[in-house]
Amino acid sequence: MTEKQKRRMVMVDDDLWDRISTNAEEAGLSRSAWVRRAAILALHPDQTWTGPFPQGESWIGFDLDGTLAHYEVGNRRAGVIGRPIGPMVERLKQYRAAGRNVAIVTARVTVPEQMPDAQHRIEAWSLEHLGEVLPVTCRKDYGMMTLYDDRVKQVTRNTGRLVEDYAILGRAARGGWPI
Repeated sequence: MTEKQKRRMVMVDDDLWDRISTNAEEAGLSRSAWVRRAAILALHPDQTWTGPFPQGESWIGFDLDGTLAHYEVGNRRAGVIGRPIGPMVERLKQYRAAGRNVAIVTARVTVPEQMPDAQHRIEAWSLEHLGEVLPVTCRKDYGMMTLYDDRVKQVTRNTGRLVEDYAILGRAARGGWPI
């Protein structure tokens, strides 16, 4: 057995293994990812949890402006939240129907003086267009599994390469961009 294999081997009783398996499956994680997350939290008990859901619960984030709601320059300053964007609202509702935790992730709640008003407006918009008041946050945490956002660039883990670079390389290998 290699040193790497020894580091990965963990002995647990059957009941604990069943709980790990169930929780990992519910969170959409592998057992090893779930154990790794639990170990990180156990090693840092002094960390304060600031996520939108209880510690250890997985959740999916949806950006507000430009992702869930149409965004026009100046909307944020005026406190206006645009009309809902149908495909993203439907995706969010499908996650909720499946019992998944969902939160609205927005920079609108980053400024403490503006946060109460922004929070109230977002909650009212959420109730009107999503049928329920969802948690609102401006932070990601270890529980966030996915983020839908109009400004994000996806990076392939541990490589520093953008996912879109692979698409470009694939097109180049096939003779370039279609005309």
